[in-house]
Amino acid sequence: QMLPGSSGRCSTLVWGAALELANYMQVAADDLGLNKSGVRIVELGAGTGWLGLLLAHNVPGIERVLLTEMEDGQCLEHLDQAVELNRRANL
Repeated sequence: QMLPGSSGRCSTLVWGAALELANYMQVAADDLGLNKSGVRIVELGAGTGWLGLLLAHNVPGIERVLLTEMEDGQCLEHLDQAVELNRRANL
């Protein structure tokens, strides 16, 4: 689940590169070691949190995902809201 937002804000956009990286990481999960138990992921500048949330949901070996974002503007607030929406939906 994603937040509705205004266009042009990094914390409300999912970049095309994130879509490509998510696809690659899921397809190559074995080669990248993501299917081993206890994997931890850090996403720096997570924006919407889409990539980290998607990986946490779709890659069984991932134990923990740490999403980071700047406190500047509403970026961190948007990320917190996206994580909470997904937590409530049990995603």
